[in-house]
Amino acid sequence: MSPALRLINLERNEASFKEVPFKKHIGVPEKKEFQDLFLLRDDFNIGIFRDYVRFKEDESLKHGAFFLENVFVSDHWGLVRSITTNGIFNLTPGFGWMPDHFAHLISKGHVSETATGDYLLHHDDAPKVTLSGFSALLSFPGALTFGHWIVDIWGRVEILKRLGVFHDLDHFLVPSPVSEWMRSFFAFFEIDANLIRPLSREKNYYCENLVIPTVPSQSSGGIIPASIFGNQFRRRSEYISRWLPTGHDDWSGPLFLRHTPLTSDKNRSLANALDAEAVILSSGGRVVDPVNIPIGELLQLIKQSSIVVGQDSSALHNISFVGKDLIVIETVRRRNMLHVSLQDIANKRVGYLTSNNEHGLWKIDQGHLSNILEQSLLKIQK
Repeated sequence: MSPALRLINLERNEASFKEVPFKKHIGVPEKKEFQDLFLLRDDFNIGIFRDYVRFKEDESLKHGAFFLENVFVSDHWGLVRSITTNGIFNLTPGFGWMPDHFAHLISKGHVSETATGDYLLHHDDAPKVTLSGFSALLSFPGALTFGHWIVDIWGRVEILKRLGVFHDLDHFLVPSPVSEWMRSFFAFFEIDANLIRPLSREKNYYCENLVIPTVPSQSSGGIIPASIFGNQFRRRSEYISRWLPTGHDDWSGPLFLRHTPLTSDKNRSLANALDAEAVILSSGGRVVDPVNIPIGELLQLIKQSSIVVGQDSSALHNISFVGKDLIVIETVRRRNMLHVSLQDIANKRVGYLTSNNEHGLWKIDQGHLSNILEQSLLKIQK
């Protein structure tokens, strides 16, 4: 039987961590006042703005990469284990793995907790595949969701390039199963298809040398520093435009992006989402599910829309490619700063609309959404 594993932190020391030498004064967007960035003025949105400004000024956020030797990587998300310490790296800022992600693996039966703080991986006896040379881990929990490729995996690739190690890599560990849309991203990232190594529980990759870039947002719902990653989004928007088909008509109205939970907490679901959709439709808008529409068609609809509305989720990251004002429907109070960051970079605005919990169900006020939508469209027209 394999030895029990402990959750451990990776220290950001000179031996294992290298910070990216970003020139933070390049491409820094103008400092925005509340009204320049937010569509809705209420205590909730004002509070998010204040937190966003505070996070932007936090000098403790470090972006770079961890360099490790002789480690195992497995699971579809990329679980990293130390051979020498019998530990699982799980608690490090910017690493991508947090305790709730590991708890998800336990709930799915992929991992067992044998005693307090001791864990067994059920796929530890899977065949070992040795990756000689230099490997990079791009995956992390939630990486099978399209929106995370727009923000986090894209950011990890950018860090590898800024560190000057991208072209030295022999292997790229990516989430699996590999969907067809992922291949468009590999071309976008300039990753040779022959170097792709899909992760799974059917094999344990033994990496002689592994580099793990930090995720841009550092933590779930954290900010993406516009001064570091802003140029990256703006530069590549021209490439993304190649994915857009010609619009079928001259429609322009509010667009509602449905939230189909893939890896997110089911308790975040909006119980009366159909009511919200009815408001959009009655305003001449359209409703789409990003999971069930080709990416080119989705981006074209976003480009044509007057404003985008949707529940707080990575599905909303799609608007970063073409830039539109955004209304975010909040259920669980996550105060997701990713949306603010992307809107800041794109020079667009955002508004957070809260919902109420009624007997354990999150519901939105249709009249409130209708009024806010009308006010927001008037601001856009001005």
